[in-house]
Amino acid sequence: MSRKTTARPPPILRSATARDFYRELLGFDQAATRLEKLYAARFKQAVQDRANCYTLALEQLRATPGWEQLDEAQRGRIGQPLASRAKTGRCPKHPPSFSYPG
Repeated sequence: MSRKTTARPPPILRSATARDFYRELLGFDQAATRLEKLYAARFKQAVQDRANCYTLALEQLRATPGWEQLDEAQRGRIGQPLASRAKTGRCPKHPPSFSYPG
C-alpha cells in the first residue's frame, strides 16, 4: 500500500493563532513602511526649511555694511558656519553613506 505524503506545515502554523499572527505581521509591516515614508517626507521638508533659513541669514550677513571691507579669509571664517548649514545634500554629522532623503 502506497501512501502519498504531502508536506504539511508544522502544527503551530496550522493553528488559527499563528495565521492571525502572520496576518497581523503584514499589517505592521505596511504601517511601518507608511511611517518611514511620512518621516522621510517631513525630514526632507525640515532640511529644506533649515537650508532656506541659513541661506537667508547668509544673504543678510553679506548685505551688512562693512562686509565688503573684510578680506576673503575673514569673510570665509565668519560666513562658513552659515554656508555649511545652507545645504540640503550631505549631512555633515552623519557617516558618508548618509544623505538626506530625496
